[in-house]
Amino acid sequence: MITETTGDIWSYVGTHKIIIPTNQIGVMGAGLALAAKQRYPGVQTAYMQALKTGHDKRCPWMSIDFADLIMAPTKRHWKDKSRLDDVADILIKLSKIEGGPFAIPEMGCGLGGLAWNLTKGLYKVFEGVSTEWIVVHPPPKVKMYTGLLR
Repeated sequence: MITETTGDIWSYVGTHKIIIPTNQIGVMGAGLALAAKQRYPGVQTAYMQALKTGHDKRCPWMSIDFADLIMAPTKRHWKDKSRLDDVADILIKLSKIEGGPFAIPEMGCGLGGLAWNLTKGLYKVFEGVSTEWIVVHPPPKVKMYTGLLR
């Protein structure tokens, strides 16, 4: 089951497992990955260690030490943009995980550079599953007035 909403994905901590887009080398330096690293000290070290010791770099990563989070690589290297086929692959793998509910962002869209209108069709993999998935779209950016006040 999949639904969509707009808001702060972190508001689902405690009720949902949060999917964090990452890369296959474990660097968590920007976006939701950086926010996860700041909120959960040690998560980047644990994830990088798992990748170095044999965890399949193309698969989601979970740890009992960070039970609220699931790392899901949408990039091969942190410098890269996301590839549509990598996002499709990770979404299929995520759809097979049980034990939710889960909150998931627009995978590959933020710093990954893909457009939501290209990736949204990939989320159909969640339609036939019994686990609850919520796509949490980021709130619209507020435009700041930059003119001079008189």
